[in-house]
Amino acid sequence: MAASWVRLEQRFYDSPLLPAQLKEQVQRTLAQRTGCESCKALGSPEGTPADVKTSLAVGFATAVAASPAAEVTDAQFDVWREEFSEAETAELVAFVSFMIGAQTFGALMRLQA
Repeated sequence: MAASWVRLEQRFYDSPLLPAQLKEQVQRTLAQRTGCESCKALGSPEGTPADVKTSLAVGFATAVAASPAAEVTDAQFDVWREEFSEAETAELVAFVSFMIGAQTFGALMRLQA
C-alpha cells in the first residue's frame, strides 16, 4: 500500500501545472501542522516564499490545515484565482488534500524519519 501512496505523490510532482518547488513548500508547510514526524524530517519550509504563487499556495495550505475546508471563504478563493488558472487551482486543492491525508496517516501510524 505504501508504494501506491508514493506513486501517487510522484504523479503530483511530475505534473507540469505547478512547479515542484511550490509543491515542496506546501508539503513542508503542511508537515509542520499535521504532526507527521517522518514528513517533518524532510525539512522546514522557506521563511518567506520567493514568488507570489508559492506564497499564495502556502497560504492556502495553511488555511486548509488550520480549519475545515468549508471555512475557506469564497473571498480567499477569489484571491487565489487571480494568480492560478482553474486547472492549477484544481491541482493545488487535490495536492493539499492528498498531502493532508497522507501526513495525517503518517502521524496516526507514528511514522518516524
